Amino acid sequence: MLPAYHVNKAGDFPFFGYTMGAFHEGELWIAAVQTDSSLRWDPSQYNSPDLETKIKKKLKKFKNNRLLPHIAKCALEYGCWNAQNIFYERWEGGIPVSVGCNADCLGCISKKRKSKVQSPQSRIKFVPTPDEICEIAIPHLQMGRAIISFGQGCEGEPLTQCDVIAESIRRMRAETDSGTIHINTNGAETHRAVKVIEAGLDSIRVSMNSAVRDTYNSYFSLGAGTFEGAKETVKAAKEHGLFVSINYLVMPGVNDNEYEAEAFIKFLQEYRPDMVQTRNLNIDPEMYFRTMPTLKGKAIGIYNLIERIREACPGIIIGNFNRAVRD
Repeated sequence: MLPAYHVNKAGDFPFFGYTMGAFHEGELWIAAVQTDSSLRWDPSQYNSPDLETKIKKKLKKFKNNRLLPHIAKCALEYGCWNAQNIFYERWEGGIPVSVGCNADCLGCISKKRKSKVQSPQSRIKFVPTPDEICEIAIPHLQMGRAIISFGQGCEGEPLTQCDVIAESIRRMRAETDSGTIHINTNGAETHRAVKVIEAGLDSIRVSMNSAVRDTYNSYFSLGAGTFEGAKETVKAAKEHGLFVSINYLVMPGVNDNEYEAEAFIKFLQEYRPDMVQTRNLNIDPEMYFRTMPTLKGKAIGIYNLIERIREACPGIIIGNFNRAVRD
């Protein structure tokens, strides 16, 4: 599903997901593979007419909490569904905590940059306290099959604030056993991840664009040892009994390269995460390809990549959405 195309543009495209679109028999057709389906992530469940009223009500109730105005901006201005769920009081709700990051990802959606391609979101400008976090998180966890999620698009790497998160989790679990506490992370610093895991984390999603070191480093720009760190974080999380997902950042022409596919399957067979979330890498393909090392092998296609993973790694879920692992 990497159609032939001719480059004719003035500069790099903004950070969105791109695919080929065409009209056929009066309808719009696109090159895509659906890997998950859930009512919780159906567009009809968001941006309802009463959303602004719900936001105003919660802001008034917790008027001294600095986090809520930031999350409200994400809900209304960015249309973030994790942010909206905080005000809908259901499902997966996002809690941003980190002003900084240990990476310099090519497609970062919250970092201010000098280039013409600007990130679409503003990063949180303060580190919330455990009191501010728990004031929002504890009642949310008690809603039933709910998720509190650290590591949002409007922040840096959450584990740079591992002590704040760990203390918040301990307080949450002192108040309630309900709900799933989750984190999205690059996993590069395993010792920080272990602090949060041991505090009572339930699930973790580690981002990877590749299981080949050079391809991985070309996107994440994390420095020496961090590729191994991400793998060690997956290992540590599995050893502690967490539900572990790989946030697999997919770009046709890269991930479905035969050599890349083989390396990723070997990684899955060795580390045995519970789930692979096949997620669109929201970046101009040409911008991404310019950073790539010379890829070995030929393209097999995204659909065939997914089928190979299913055949080689039975029991690993192929999907797109975080799962609630506690009632």
